[in-house]
Amino acid sequence: MYPSNQTCPVHFRDPARSPASINYSARPTGGTQARLRGRELLVPDLDLGQFECRAVVDWVKLRFTIGRQTHLSHLRRLIGDRLGAKPHVAPGDATLTGHSTVFVVTVQEPEKSEVDAIFNDIARKHGIVGDILIDAIEISVDFRPHVPSDRARAELFGVLQRSFWTSRDVFSAQNDRPRCFGAEMKGRKMHRLFRIFEEEELNGTTLGKRAKIDSSIWLDAKVDTPASADGTLYVGARNASIRWRLMDKVKDQQNRKTGTFKALSDAEKRVRVEVTLSQPELGAKTGLHRLHDLQTFRFTTLQKKFFRFMLPTFQATPEKDNLHPMLNVWIDRMRIERFLKTGILGLEWSDRARDHFRKPHLAELKKTRRSASATRAKKKKRPLPVSRNYVAYEDLCWRIQASLRHLGERWR
Repeated sequence: MYPSNQTCPVHFRDPARSPASINYSARPTGGTQARLRGRELLVPDLDLGQFECRAVVDWVKLRFTIGRQTHLSHLRRLIGDRLGAKPHVAPGDATLTGHSTVFVVTVQEPEKSEVDAIFNDIARKHGIVGDILIDAIEISVDFRPHVPSDRARAELFGVLQRSFWTSRDVFSAQNDRPRCFGAEMKGRKMHRLFRIFEEEELNGTTLGKRAKIDSSIWLDAKVDTPASADGTLYVGARNASIRWRLMDKVKDQQNRKTGTFKALSDAEKRVRVEVTLSQPELGAKTGLHRLHDLQTFRFTTLQKKFFRFMLPTFQATPEKDNLHPMLNVWIDRMRIERFLKTGILGLEWSDRARDHFRKPHLAELKKTRRSASATRAKKKKRPLPVSRNYVAYEDLCWRIQASLRHLGERWR
């Protein structure tokens, strides 16, 4: 039987970190769908019950119009008195003087009562014209071990990194592609998870035309670099309307310009998955346009749209009717190696590279396939593409959905 059980190390940039690893067990899919017949799941041997899962609104950026023009410093002072901290307030138009009737305020870790109080204060002193609009919002799901443990957090980060999936195209544009920054972020120490396979892109890099692209790159997991558990994994461009970050959060209130931060205690440290949503896609994908939309918003809908985690399936035994059964087993072995390094996104990248190298030969491949099919006594349906042979990581998705439901209850 293959894939059998697998083990992969958790990658760290800091050599002083204690080693950690993730064990994956091969289990029957238990499904009746044709696409899963004869396939097995790779499931991490990780007890998610050892973590508290909690969803929060990390920050929200709100745009509002007041009844008469004023300077942003007056609003900054008014909002700061309510928050007990200096808020980020900016004019909502291109004014250079700071005077405006339109402003944008970013509220960190907002609570409904707190936000309501802020705008009640503004309405009493300046008046508010029209609706308060949501420009952007960041939703986070935190996993905190019930018993503080660096190892448990590292293992969970490794599992999340390997299971994360999105239907959004995060590969076509270079700036969208998955990349990992070191914990210190100083000097922009960044590495991409996958190697470029398109000649025209490679020629625009520092490697230039000196680099040679091997068409077997779509199978070779050695060219991949896993995300570091002591770094931050980014998916989506910095200015994209939808973007994600995965991290082991050990610092808070970090200001990279000044180098200041709050070091979290062991009990406060947590693994975080966050999605940042900006207009216009925020409204298009969720229906969130105005502040009062949050009161009736079903936060649980965010799970299937933005917090999707999948498990891969692989052929358990060679298919009897396949022309090249052992070749497919070998390809599955290579895909398992890639999954253990860079996860579901690595498999997606592999499929794109495969299609890229196959494209010039498609006509010949189709001709060969038609000829081979004609020799069969009974023509069988082609299997679905391997990229669709994923199944939801149900235990994890259920916990995320429950945390989002509780978040919605707090905003009622």
